Amino acid sequence: NERIPADVQAAANATRDGIIDGSAPAFAGPFNDQSGKERVAAGAALNDGDLHKMDWYVEGVQS
Repeated sequence: NERIPADVQAAANATRDGIIDGSAPAFAGPFNDQSGKERVAAGAALNDGDLHKMDWYVEGVQS
């Protein structure tokens, strides 16, 4: 879209490419749960196993 600045498009494309090739985690912290407790620290990431056994909602997400 021509309304999106080129630098923003480049950053979005780089993030997408990193998620696809595995160099950028899709679910990188920090994440807190609904009570405000930190569940994933800044710089840490959830892997597939963590996601499959996740038994808490991220802060701000409603069921």
